[in-house]
Amino acid sequence: MSTEKPTAEEESIDWVFESAKRGLGKYDGIDHVSTWVRGESFHQYGRVKCYGGYDEWGQWQSITLDELKLIIDQPYYDPVQEAKDRGWSRPSAWCFDFPSQSRFKNGITDRDRMRQTLQHRLKMRAERREKEALVLKNKGFKPCRYKQCNGRAHKAHIDPETGLPEKCPVASGRGKAGGKSGTGASKARNGAKNGRSKGGPKKRTQTAARLKAGEIDLKTAEVVTHDPFAYYQDKINRGA
Repeated sequence: MSTEKPTAEEESIDWVFESAKRGLGKYDGIDHVSTWVRGESFHQYGRVKCYGGYDEWGQWQSITLDELKLIIDQPYYDPVQEAKDRGWSRPSAWCFDFPSQSRFKNGITDRDRMRQTLQHRLKMRAERREKEALVLKNKGFKPCRYKQCNGRAHKAHIDPETGLPEKCPVASGRGKAGGKSGTGASKARNGAKNGRSKGGPKKRTQTAARLKAGEIDLKTAEVVTHDPFAYYQDKINRGA
C-alpha cells in the first residue's frame, strides 16, 4: 500500500468527479445542461426534447426536421400547466404555447415559430437538391444564359457530327457582333435579337465618327499670316 500523498492536481481532479456525481440528480428538471456534467444536451419545446443530429449533407443541426415535425404536431400545452410542471410561479414567454404580448407580433407562439422554421428548412433543402440535380445533369458545366435553351449546358453534350461540344443555337444564329470582318446582313441584329432597339440605327454624335462617315464637310477660309514684330515696328516709327 502506497503511503504517498496525492498531489494538488490529483486532489482537484477527484474533487471535480465527486462533485459531478453528487450533482447529477439536481439537473433533471433543467432544459439544457453542460455536456461535461450530464453527457448530453438538448433543447426542450413543450413536451419534446430535441437532441439534434446531422442532416443528409453532413451538417450538424441543433433541431432536425423530424424533431421539428414532432414539436409542431404535439398536443396543445396549456401555459399554466407547463409553468406548474416546470416549477415556475406563473406562465411566461418561456412556455411553448404562450402567445406573444407584443402588439407587433399578433400573438405568435413558439409553435408558430417552429412552423416557420420547418417551412424555411424544407424550402432550402428543395433548392439545394435542385441545384445538385442540375449540376449532375450538366456534368459540372455552366448552364446557358438564354431562356430559349432552358438551362441546357451545351459543353456537356457532344455534337455527333463534329465530335466537339455543341454550340448554342441562339448565339450561333445571332451572327457576328463586331470586328473588321463581316458586314451587312451577317452583322445585323434585328427583331428579338436586337435588344431594346426602337428601330433604325442611332445617329452619330461623335465629331470624329461623323467626319469619317462624310456627314460633316469642313470648309476653311483663306489663311492670312501676320508679322509678329509689325506691332512693335509701328510703335518705333511713331516715336521716331
